[in-house]
Amino acid sequence: KNDATKLSQEEERKIVEEYIKGESVKVLQERYGFKTKKSIIDKVKKYYPSNYRQLIKIAKDNRKDYFID
Repeated sequence: KNDATKLSQEEERKIVEEYIKGESVKVLQERYGFKTKKSIIDKVKKYYPSNYRQLIKIAKDNRKDYFID
């Protein structure tokens, strides 16, 4: 049984953008019904095949800043 709803390209891109801006993977998993972190990383690879590694690094850096108030 697959709980993850089939997302439109627009929704997938939104997830990728939220992830890159620094949203927590756990929050995204809960919000969109993903079972694993890999599901989200796969979306990053899908839309940014040539520079996904760099974007994942940016996302990690952004998450560090995300929680500073």
